[in-house]
Amino acid sequence: MRLSIFALLLLLCTCVSAQTAGMEMQVRTNSALPASTSPLLVVDGQTISEGSINEVDPSDIASVSVYKDEKATNLYGIRARNGVVVIVTKSGNFTRPDYTLSPDQIPADLFTRYAELNFAEGEQVVYLLDGKPTALKRLRKMDTSMIDSIRVYKGAEKADRIGHAGKGIVVSIKLL
Repeated sequence: MRLSIFALLLLLCTCVSAQTAGMEMQVRTNSALPASTSPLLVVDGQTISEGSINEVDPSDIASVSVYKDEKATNLYGIRARNGVVVIVTKSGNFTRPDYTLSPDQIPADLFTRYAELNFAEGEQVVYLLDGKPTALKRLRKMDTSMIDSIRVYKGAEKADRIGHAGKGIVVSIKLL
């Protein structure tokens, strides 16, 4: 009969714990795999962390597929041992924002501050209100309590990837 290393360690711990009541014993391994029970998250072919799922715009989701067990590991390897959630966006080109503001982080005078403090530092900015370009002047008059989220993308490469080539910063505002 052949015992696995894990079974031998369990047997050893059981024997030692019976002899050393009150003492604590820890078994450490050199495993490079994190002990997570969360599924692997993939958006447009990019692996993302659990916290980054909030960066995916729900209105941009084209499809969601869930794979588990052997199918998941066949597609994505050992990282997918707890399953895979694959999200495909309508644009097919998920780009992580540099930062995201949720409703509780948005002050009433946010857009006035943007204008007064020269937030863009000379960069060309495009403001998108529910995906449509809008003027900062209009945003300054808006009731910010109606905003669901604000995502800011900095850099020409990110602006180009989300369809606004030639701009340095894209500020995407989603309403409730």
